[in-house]
Amino acid sequence: MVEHETKPGASPSPAPAAAPPPRPAETPSPRRRPLGLTWGQAALLVALAGAFAFMSWVRVWHTDVWGHLRFGEYMVQNHRLPGREMFSGDYAEDAEYINYQWVTQAGGYLLYDLGRHFAPAIARATGQSAEDAELAGGAFMLSLGLAVIVTLRLLVLGAAFRRLTGSDGFALLGVVTVFVVGSLNHVQILRPQSLGELGFALVLLALSRPLLSRRALAWLPAVMVVWTNCHGSVLMGFVLMGAFLAGRALEVAWAGRGVRGDGESATAFALRALRSGLAACFRDPQFRRLGLLLAVSVAAALALNPHGPRLFLESWKLSKHPNIAFMEEWKAVPVKSLSGYIMLGSALVLAALVRWSPRRFTPTQVILLLGFGLQALAHARVIVWWVMVFTWVALPHLQAVWQRYLAPRQPRSDRPALVKLALGAVAAALVLALSAPAQWALGGKAPVAEARVTPVTPIKAVRYLRGQYAADPSLKRVVFTSETLGDFLLWELRTDPPVRVFCYTHVHLLTPEHWQKCMSIKRGDHRWRQVVDEEGIQFLVVERDLYEPLVEQVLADRAGWEVVSPGPVFVAKRRPSASRQP
Repeated sequence: MVEHETKPGASPSPAPAAAPPPRPAETPSPRRRPLGLTWGQAALLVALAGAFAFMSWVRVWHTDVWGHLRFGEYMVQNHRLPGREMFSGDYAEDAEYINYQWVTQAGGYLLYDLGRHFAPAIARATGQSAEDAELAGGAFMLSLGLAVIVTLRLLVLGAAFRRLTGSDGFALLGVVTVFVVGSLNHVQILRPQSLGELGFALVLLALSRPLLSRRALAWLPAVMVVWTNCHGSVLMGFVLMGAFLAGRALEVAWAGRGVRGDGESATAFALRALRSGLAACFRDPQFRRLGLLLAVSVAAALALNPHGPRLFLESWKLSKHPNIAFMEEWKAVPVKSLSGYIMLGSALVLAALVRWSPRRFTPTQVILLLGFGLQALAHARVIVWWVMVFTWVALPHLQAVWQRYLAPRQPRSDRPALVKLALGAVAAALVLALSAPAQWALGGKAPVAEARVTPVTPIKAVRYLRGQYAADPSLKRVVFTSETLGDFLLWELRTDPPVRVFCYTHVHLLTPEHWQKCMSIKRGDHRWRQVVDEEGIQFLVVERDLYEPLVEQVLADRAGWEVVSPGPVFVAKRRPSASRQP
């Protein structure tokens, strides 16, 4: 600390305050750009076309989406939102059904129903039955919808990365990183959260400017309202905004804290620094706009949803539901798993950047890494958000390392040109020609039901069960399934009177007591046979490789069970003489 000379008896002159960080200026209106694309933009166009083509062939996962379709069907056909869980009877809690994702549930059903209208053409082209053709058309449209959502998310992220780094090449690197890592972890699973991930990307796009634009203050709250009605993950969007607000506050307050004067006590200096820091924050245009954005977005989201302000409270209660703790994706990341390797790899990259990046890590970046990183380690499902945050933070530092150590001294200019646009468009068109809709339109390759859903989807099990109940109405009308297979049975197994599916992935709707019974059977513990008798379970439908202890006991009990299918989807029927029920 530099000492200042003072006259005898005179009070020391106040130390000069540190210069506050420069205020971010409004981004000036860009000059009129020449027509065409750069090579980086042309490559990004081809990459997006490749992502769409790849995703269009992705099979519909056997979990999540089918249960959501059943709720969406109810909404569309009854023209109202469900007030209770209406499929499980006393298996479910006697509580209000909270419509976290009513837009995506109804929209998903309408999309599937649109695909069923293509069933006659699919049946003629492939020779499938009418039932198979409907499933093929519906699943095809669901895959197409997921492909559009993922491609839009990558496009928005590409724009955010370009805005952040000013480089088409690093924007392309960011998009490829998010897509490749996501493909290893989650991106191929269609669920309402997919639209939430698009919303997260839109928030990142708005926050990637040095100064939040006035237009973002108008359109981003609207995005948050839509996201609120699409999926409960909207809280991640508010956490993202809050992290940026807190990071900016720390940066501005630290720069405006001043310097401790001679003879000034630590308490007095702390109070003065706090006052000056707060004053600096409220003078900072970025802090003010971020605060206004967060306040308006939260207020709009609380007001414009079916349950009003208590929706967020219900979201918090859902995260604390005792049944959720047993779901694999809500558990801590296993070390020896793809999720664990993703977290380890990203940690190694960050460690290298801390060592070699010429740039400092900003408070915002540190808050983002700590907040989302710790949550991702605690809950595997958060990795989807971590991948986007990690890439957003890492790219500027990778760019700085490149420019200092690896970039050529005389880099080639990459100016937009029509010829690059033409070449990019042709290459993208060739890639798109390999997509599923193009192959159907151009090559006559109509969708086939079993090729449009995952191999574990219990299509044959559902048809077997229908036949059994049609042939013998006296069979007990309870089917035990794992929650991951239960969604498809809930959607596809329609009988009169209805058959009860023992559980499905909406486990937060089931009573804790019933969920413990599900866990007992899945583990094959000492109680499982008693639960089967008490609940009148007639059939078992589980994934063989996930429930080996249960499967081995069923195979050994030939007097009690008839094994219908020993394959990957294990199906067994309870023999009439085996029940101990009167």
